Amino acid sequence: DELLSAVPRAGGIAWLAFGNSGATEMLLNWVHHVIALRKGHAMVVACYDDGLFVHLRRLRVPAYNYSGALPPVHFRGTPFLFHRMGFLKAMTIKEVLLSGRHVLVSDSDVAWAKDPTAELAAFAAAGASIAPSTDCLDAAADADKTPRGASPFMCGHSPGNTAGAVFNTGVIFLAASNSTVAFCERWARSTLKLETWWSDDQGVFNRLLTARGFYPVRAASSDGRLVHGPDGLVLGPLPARRFCSG
Repeated sequence: DELLSAVPRAGGIAWLAFGNSGATEMLLNWVHHVIALRKGHAMVVACYDDGLFVHLRRLRVPAYNYSGALPPVHFRGTPFLFHRMGFLKAMTIKEVLLSGRHVLVSDSDVAWAKDPTAELAAFAAAGASIAPSTDCLDAAADADKTPRGASPFMCGHSPGNTAGAVFNTGVIFLAASNSTVAFCERWARSTLKLETWWSDDQGVFNRLLTARGFYPVRAASSDGRLVHGPDGLVLGPLPARRFCSG
């Protein structure tokens, strides 16, 4: 909580990234862009090995110490380690949400070119629980919230769609609430239980949001930008024109 003392508990947004020593250069690039947007006071990096933690602390970058959680090497091709990272990421988000702060979490390879704070705050004010990026590459179709049965490939999150929504965990905004805390717990535990090598936390994220009662997509706002998710969650898919997929 001390590391985020400059972020208000009610309505403040914590900027979160995560990784191990294998992602050091990308994380330093993430830090550079966040500081350039004058959001350095709101950022924190979850470090999953001692080398990264020591390096960031030496640079006075706010960092959570999860040393020993993962080895200090690139492990994308090692499924059980990647699943463990997904578990840790979801649990870290949960801990920040429990402090009463909203969370903007992004992968280490994200470079923030503009400050999305105002747009994310508007999502939260409108009632969004989770606002994830998507894998939709058709910006025009993504912006069109006219109710319809189908949308282009991986853009099936508009009202009326009966299939095709694909959310991307590379960028996610989560509003602090009991429902998002509970979701992160389910996300973490389900990721840790994965048994297939090709599965990952992003697949779990999508399954939890879309496998039960999501289709046909139901609007949760008059403009169609918000849609109903499971367990009382309200989803606000981030606009493809401004939030690139992973």
